[in-house]
Amino acid sequence: MIHLDVEQTKMILNCSSLEIDMSAQWGSLHADHRSDMRRFIAQKYGFSETPETLEKILDLKQVPQLKEGFVSISHSPRLGVIGFSNSHIGVDLESLDRIQERVVARVSHAREIEAAPSHASLWVAKEAAFKSLPRAFQPPLMSQIELGKWNSLTSQSETFELLHPHFPGTSAGKGIVIRSETHAFAIFLFPY
Repeated sequence: MIHLDVEQTKMILNCSSLEIDMSAQWGSLHADHRSDMRRFIAQKYGFSETPETLEKILDLKQVPQLKEGFVSISHSPRLGVIGFSNSHIGVDLESLDRIQERVVARVSHAREIEAAPSHASLWVAKEAAFKSLPRAFQPPLMSQIELGKWNSLTSQSETFELLHPHFPGTSAGKGIVIRSETHAFAIFLFPY
């Protein structure tokens, strides 16, 4: 399990609207985990949605979109997470034993690998940052984004930024990675 101090994370990422929900019931080992996550999103954040948009939130073939705010989901076999924010948000959660160095190397620049605290941190950070980008600005490949400016917070957490953003008039955004003995978890906020 991941220990996350949401209030501290809100301060670090400068985002008072950030909400994070985790549950073992949302892990992919549970048959209905994807539907359960969508129902949770509809119940917790669907208060201003029309019946048509609620249907889209529940549709497993579509990325869940809200009228007010942004949501991102991720799951590992034993744990699932839902992130919500008024900013574009991406979350990623991975079991450490599933992260492969060769795959991280395939989607990363050599300088990213050198600068990152670990392959696991880089992998979840890239996934979260990629997911946070609005679809219109998302590059075709995750390898086309670059992360850096890593800052260690504790032995199990660090912040990072999106480098060289190709988005005029926007800042690079900021993210955080938190690791446990079994998982790596990242949140990234893109202020578009």
